[in-house]
Amino acid sequence: ARRFASLDLISGGRAGWNVVTSFDTGTSKNFGLDEHLDYATRYGRALEFVQVARGLWDSYEDDAFPADVERNLFLDPERLHALDHVGEHFKVAGPLNISRSPQGQPVIFQAGVSAEGRDLAARVAEGIYAPGGTLEQAQEYYADIKKRTAAHGRDPDHIKVFIHGGPIVGSTDEEARRREREIFEEDNDFERNLALLGRSFGAYDFSVHDLDAPFPDVAHLAEKGGRTGAARIIERAREQKLTLRQVAQEENAFRQSPFVGAPDTVADTIEKWFEAGTLDGINLAFRNNDDLDLFVDGVVPLLQKRGLFRTEYEADTLRGNLGLPIPANRHTRERELAGG
Repeated sequence: ARRFASLDLISGGRAGWNVVTSFDTGTSKNFGLDEHLDYATRYGRALEFVQVARGLWDSYEDDAFPADVERNLFLDPERLHALDHVGEHFKVAGPLNISRSPQGQPVIFQAGVSAEGRDLAARVAEGIYAPGGTLEQAQEYYADIKKRTAAHGRDPDHIKVFIHGGPIVGSTDEEARRREREIFEEDNDFERNLALLGRSFGAYDFSVHDLDAPFPDVAHLAEKGGRTGAARIIERAREQKLTLRQVAQEENAFRQSPFVGAPDTVADTIEKWFEAGTLDGINLAFRNNDDLDLFVDGVVPLLQKRGLFRTEYEADTLRGNLGLPIPANRHTRERELAGG
């Protein structure tokens, strides 16, 4: 809480926090655990962790420092609040001796695919890194997140969904597709793919198994790994009678991105997906600066002409540029509701 609040102040209200529960034993062993936490514990702990951090960020109300020379009053003690949190996973007294930033609090980001992950996002997230997939899958995810957000009493417009785009731009569609394939081949290493497969099962080492034998029975590892993805892998392997080698190859097989092509093709696709209700923004990732420049110089001007992207910043804070409101200090809000 202290580090994020400090970063938020230093940057003038431009900090964000990607809340990650993690899903592998490699992480757990760096924090004193012999094995990873199960899903229920993991997400319950994550929710409480965020609630504690937000409570600490509200230690000082915005008008806590009157700096009144005549009254010799620098700090109004009634505007400073201890947290006194006692929960299932944490016990924190507070207060945190850092005031709020121009955007109130850092923006909370989260990425969840499972039911627990989606629900955590709907309860605490203001920005979501969505899995993407097909247009239909992205529509389902977007609608579900907005529905869950409303069910928790929040304004669905106050949670922004960003899908992973990874745009690749070329002078023609054919050139861009060729570049996409080149990038895939550069990274297509079987040992790396096998290690990536293990991440869904709590960083399990699949190299101990016979690659050409049927996919091993590792269902018991899914609960402490990436359960949703792991269940999908196990089901497909069983239905198609796949070997371990085949599963590792299929999980990392070449899949065309919809955001690849000449500038107008990529702009058309982004507009189509936006209008279809799949995203509020795109989480951009590029192979190198040249690929970034092709997108910035070729696609962004087209999006700006269509009114889909700003031509200048709309605010000085991250929250403002995302169209998110400044969260009211909980103590100020409670006093106002009480008529104080």
